[in-house]
Amino acid sequence: ARFAHDENETIPDFPDPELMAKINKAIGDLPKQRRRIFTMHRIDGMRYKEIAEALNISPKTVEVQIGKALKCLRESLSSLRGLVYHHN
Repeated sequence: ARFAHDENETIPDFPDPELMAKINKAIGDLPKQRRRIFTMHRIDGMRYKEIAEALNISPKTVEVQIGKALKCLRESLSSLRGLVYHHN
């Protein structure tokens, strides 16, 4: 599918190194266990049950930690909102 856009609009190249560095820093700032669970899920593509079994914790704990990680990342990266779409 193609997306319509203004021909004068500049579209940033991805991945933007500065943006990726900020995202990686925000992930790195998470508490160790939360970071590990988050990366297992979002980067390695593991399901909650698989993570729970690998770490010997409950799937509910995985779910809670993913939720907390996403909340922390949203807060840490809130200043970047719009940067992706309004990159100059």
